[in-house]
Amino acid sequence: MASAQVNDFNRQAGGVGPTGEPKRRCESYGPESVDSWAITEKVEQEFSFLWKLEEFSTMVGRKELKSPVFLENAPAQHKWQLKVNPKNNIDGAEFFGLNLILTDFGKGHDPTVEKINAKFEFSILNSEGNPLFKHGGATMAPREFKKNTSWGFSKMIPASDLLYTCVPHRVLINDAITILVKVWIEGGVKHEVGCPEEEKLEAKHHSNKEKLVKDLKNMFTTGVASDFDIIGNYTTFHVHKFVLAARSPFFERMFKARPNEEPVKEMRMEYSDASVKNMLDFIYTGEVIEPIEPIDLLKYDALELFNLAHNYDVQSLQEACEEVLLDNIRVGNATDILISAHSNNANELKSRAIKFINWNKKAVQGTVTFPQFIKCHPHLVTELYMAQE
Repeated sequence: MASAQVNDFNRQAGGVGPTGEPKRRCESYGPESVDSWAITEKVEQEFSFLWKLEEFSTMVGRKELKSPVFLENAPAQHKWQLKVNPKNNIDGAEFFGLNLILTDFGKGHDPTVEKINAKFEFSILNSEGNPLFKHGGATMAPREFKKNTSWGFSKMIPASDLLYTCVPHRVLINDAITILVKVWIEGGVKHEVGCPEEEKLEAKHHSNKEKLVKDLKNMFTTGVASDFDIIGNYTTFHVHKFVLAARSPFFERMFKARPNEEPVKEMRMEYSDASVKNMLDFIYTGEVIEPIEPIDLLKYDALELFNLAHNYDVQSLQEACEEVLLDNIRVGNATDILISAHSNNANELKSRAIKFINWNKKAVQGTVTFPQFIKCHPHLVTELYMAQE
């Protein structure tokens, strides 16, 4: 290769500059090469509201119906309201119309700003709490709301669909209609700031923590050096007293209480093996290895695990199960959840269950377990009645 060709090749490859001197490489300015960095993004505030209209057939003759005023769960606390038009006459056809109204700005609102931008989604729910009809959503173009501004859908569904009786698509359940609205309010901006060195330390700490969790999980899986047995219905779990005592005040008290007696070596748990294993997985690793499935009419995994965690004082697991149950109260499990919430002093879950049962009282009263609930828990029946007043 000729000398001129070699120099030209080197220049193209980035080896030397046109004068024959070494070419300076472009510096990197990624997050890892700077002293600190920041990311700024727009944020949205989200909240929802559920409105149930009972004896709806007696209301269809009205021109409009308005919900109670409700507050968003956000710092501004704007005041909102839903408006229903049971029979909107549009071009000779009747439609069920639904609108969202901003009735007033909240205390946390900037007084110099006279409007807010928001997106919304309306859903009409079936008896299981799932959307039957839906309009709007998080991807719609934001609407501008000023005080007393109303936005919505005048043709939510044809009014004739209210009388549809096929079970999967029936709008009126026991002469009641349930409406869910979700709202996304455009807010300000959020800043995320970082430092590469701090991130490296955090990553190292996270790696060490992951290894610790892996090692503890392996101890539970293999049973190596175990000194205590927990006996389930069909499975015996070989565990370690020091781990149980460190994670559960119940076991700490249990193992401390026998200084001059023969050491306790086993105990039986009258729960399903799956729930016992899930609790032990959580004790060893801080997470449930087998995922808790959302409960419906037939699945009680989260509810049983909730009771198990309460009985053996694994507080963080009880709280995790409560979060699952809060979003999965159904007609078929509402009374069982209420009983457990009352027994386990879970006040938020108890309040949510009471509201659900009172909102769906006819359907809940029709379940096979409700007569036994009335017989065995008259104090809770009284609380249900008092909550309606």
